[in-house]
Amino acid sequence: MSVRRRKLDQEDEGSPTSGRRVKVYGPSRSHKRCLLYSAVVFIISSIFGYLLLLLSTTHTTGTLDSIALTLGLHKSIYVNRTLVFVSVVSWMYVAGYLLLLLSTTHTTGTLDSIALTLGLHKSIYVNRTLVFVSVVSWMYVAGYLLLLLSTTHTTGTLDSIALTLGLHKSIYVNRTLVFVSVVSWMYVAGYLLLLLSTTHTTGTLDSIALTLGLHKSIYVNRTLVFVSVVSWMYVAGYLLLLLSTTHTTGTLDSIALTLGLHKSIYAVVIDAGSTGSRVLALSFHQSILDDSLKLDDELFIEQEPGLSAYAENPKMGAEKIAELVERAKGFVPQKAWSSTPMVLRATAGLRLLPEGKANALLDEVRRLFANSPFHTTENSVAIMEGSDEGLFAWVNINFLSDRLFGKASQMLAALDLGGGSTQITFPLIDEKQRNKFPSDDVHPLKMFGQQIYVYTHSYLGLGLMAARKAILSMGNPEGSTDLASECINPINKNKKFKYGGKEYTVQGPANPEILKKKRKNPDEGFDETPIVRLKECTDLAKSYLNSQNMTKPDGVLDFEITAFSYFFDRATEVGLLTDIYTGGTVLFKDIKKATKESCMDPNVERPFMCVDLVFISTLLEDGYGFRPDTKIKLVKRIEGHEVSWSLGAAFHFLQNGL
Repeated sequence: MSVRRRKLDQEDEGSPTSGRRVKVYGPSRSHKRCLLYSAVVFIISSIFGYLLLLLSTTHTTGTLDSIALTLGLHKSIYVNRTLVFVSVVSWMYVAGYLLLLLSTTHTTGTLDSIALTLGLHKSIYVNRTLVFVSVVSWMYVAGYLLLLLSTTHTTGTLDSIALTLGLHKSIYVNRTLVFVSVVSWMYVAGYLLLLLSTTHTTGTLDSIALTLGLHKSIYVNRTLVFVSVVSWMYVAGYLLLLLSTTHTTGTLDSIALTLGLHKSIYAVVIDAGSTGSRVLALSFHQSILDDSLKLDDELFIEQEPGLSAYAENPKMGAEKIAELVERAKGFVPQKAWSSTPMVLRATAGLRLLPEGKANALLDEVRRLFANSPFHTTENSVAIMEGSDEGLFAWVNINFLSDRLFGKASQMLAALDLGGGSTQITFPLIDEKQRNKFPSDDVHPLKMFGQQIYVYTHSYLGLGLMAARKAILSMGNPEGSTDLASECINPINKNKKFKYGGKEYTVQGPANPEILKKKRKNPDEGFDETPIVRLKECTDLAKSYLNSQNMTKPDGVLDFEITAFSYFFDRATEVGLLTDIYTGGTVLFKDIKKATKESCMDPNVERPFMCVDLVFISTLLEDGYGFRPDTKIKLVKRIEGHEVSWSLGAAFHFLQNGL
């Protein structure tokens, strides 16, 4: 026995550890096994994840696609990729958390072994956290390096992967990059929070732990708080992702806009309506998430009268349209003029004119468009089909309400009441429903990668002004412009309105009905108020409606109903809506009640309110089959954007060309 060994034995004999052998601890077999198992789990998980990814790239339904189909996500492969990415990261965190738990035993755990190897064993709590953060940080550094590799003019690493997977036309890589960037910044914030909690005083995480009642075991508290914060970050990240699927610019799109990754797109649509002309200039960008168009800004300018009012002076009509074009030039950047499509579509006002006069107006506008700096063709100026008017308005309503990208059963029905015509449009759920309607009323609509079958019908002559003129003309000589009608309160004399280039003078019947109401003091007699005979006026409206061969559209009441244009205007004027900017929901019986009240009110300021509401009530009840409890959402603007068919038309021309 050597001198050194004897000395140790002598020291041991009287010590508290006498009789026991002292060991020098190094990595034990259990520690090595733990490290080995962790490595094996990581390798197998990576191989398994990669195989899953490969399985989903075949022409048949792969594993991931099958999962997506089960979850009802099969229409959007981008969502699948995102879910896969989030799932992989989530499982990484589960694995990391399990590794963390392994390190909390009395023996040296996996993270402690790593810390020992790195020489960090003096402060094992900080070591574990730093090792965990370091691993994640290096993962993101690697991801960022991959990102840099893909930004050259040649095909980088990520682009190569995308090409291999057949994704090179997709903005998917951008989406992932934006997502990774957001998560990276989240970790920077998390790491700063962690640093704040390492002082000798109560730091941020410790304060949270104290609030949560976790202060007895601060190491566990910090870990739990850290894991909780990360979990909530992912919840927040996923919610941010969902926020980017609306028609507006979502959070991720905003980041892309800031980074200059978007492409601005413009369109100009002029609505030459029967009562006025309107220009809608629109600014979009293409979403970095799903390639859909996101509405950024708009210019809406309206002028009266409509283009049809210049039937006898086409040059003046074109000059009025030129004023709208100039306003659009001020909205669209000059460098984008030549690539910005501009169209004019005339509606019922020109449809009701003699063909020669309508063509003269359109020819003058075509000459104006030919000299415009915007992108135009010979098809840029035309009279729009009534069915297109209904379809485009329906797209507008559902797009602004964020219903265009979901299930057909969740989409809205749209009712548009113009001056010369009215349209009703709603989606058709299945083939059985499609077969109920004439083929001319069923339209397949392709929008943003999906096809929807939609019912739409336009009734020329059932616009509010056209119906007013027709109802008030009943019982008068044909072609007369001096009219007497049961639908006008007798108190009104020589009231005027214009329609179709003509001015009409209207008054009540010669033998008015007088409503007698007792005064508070019976000795003072009665108050006599002239009123409209509501039944007689309603009969006139029904007679005119029946002459238009309307059929009740089966299925419209299965949807939420949104109505606009004159539906909104008249409801606002009689006080059915408290917010004239955002609109509101009313019951059909509310409209019926307002109709009765208006016809009993001798209002000289609104002489046509009774006849207008009688027609609207009759159209909804007898024409469309509305019940007293049918809900109608009345709107003029949605989130600050004008509701009309023009936005839907812009989508159509941007996707399909002029």
